[in-house]
Amino acid sequence: MIKTIKGHSNRVSSAAFTYGMLFTGSKDTKILGHDYRSSQSGSVKLIGHRGEVCGLKHDACGLASGSNDNLALVWDLSAGRIRHQLQGHKAAVKALAWCPWQRNLLATGGGTSDQTMRFWNI
Repeated sequence: MIKTIKGHSNRVSSAAFTYGMLFTGSKDTKILGHDYRSSQSGSVKLIGHRGEVCGLKHDACGLASGSNDNLALVWDLSAGRIRHQLQGHKAAVKALAWCPWQRNLLATGGGTSDQTMRFWNI
């Protein structure tokens, strides 16, 4: 082990690496960004979900998060706020994927009560 990162008040259920940062999502509904090269923890805090953050995915288009609140959010990391709120799933959004060949296309997958994939032109 090279480092232990703290900051959430409940279990960590998702993680995504970006350029120099590790973002973690938790049952405490928060997303924390950690500069894993620094001795400080929790350098970025993103608040917007009302349920457990159970999916995170990052690419050049941004950080996308899915939650048990049935929402997917796309974050503006430079401002630390929500850029897009994606509604329509009827269950938790756990699966997220950015399209590798078409910029701004995000796929989200809903849970058992939803059983749908949705494609979003961000």
